[in-house]
Amino acid sequence: MIANTCALHMHTEKDLRSVAEVIADQAGKAPPLLAWADPDPLHVDLVNRTGRHGDFVPLAQGVPSWPADLPLVEARLFWPRAVLHVVACEKGGCVWTCIKEVTADDDTLPAMRSEIPVHTRRDLARFGLSAHEVVEGLRAIEYRERGRLVAWRLTIGVA
Repeated sequence: MIANTCALHMHTEKDLRSVAEVIADQAGKAPPLLAWADPDPLHVDLVNRTGRHGDFVPLAQGVPSWPADLPLVEARLFWPRAVLHVVACEKGGCVWTCIKEVTADDDTLPAMRSEIPVHTRRDLARFGLSAHEVVEGLRAIEYRERGRLVAWRLTIGVA
C-alpha cells in the first residue's frame, strides 16, 4: 500500500436528468479510464424478469456502452485524478458529486491518500467479468480525513 497526503476538491449538484444521461454526457466530454454502474434491480424487462441482469457488465474500461433501456440507480466514471459519482433520486433526476485531486488551496479538503490493488479475479461474477475480461492493474485509491473514508476511486496501474 502506498500512502501520502493530497488535496481534494468536491462539488455536488442536483440534476433533472437520469443517471445514464449524466454519465453519457460526461463520458462524451472526457472519456474515462473506467466506468462502473449499478442497474435498478426492480426494473422489469420485456420478459418480466427483475433482479440481476446476466448480460450487464457493470465495470467497463473507457466509455461505457450500457443498455439505454436499463435504468441505473448509481454509476461512477473514473479518470486519472478524478471520479464522478451519480446517484438516482427517488422522485426522478439524480445527484452527482465530482471529486478531484488538486493543488491545495482554501477550497480543498486535505486528505490522506492510499492506493491498494483490487483483485477482481476473486469474484468475477460480481464485476460482470469473464476470465478474459479481467482488468489488469486495477487499483483503488482511498481518501481519508482523520481516519474516516471520505472518497474513493479506481484507476489502472500506478496512479
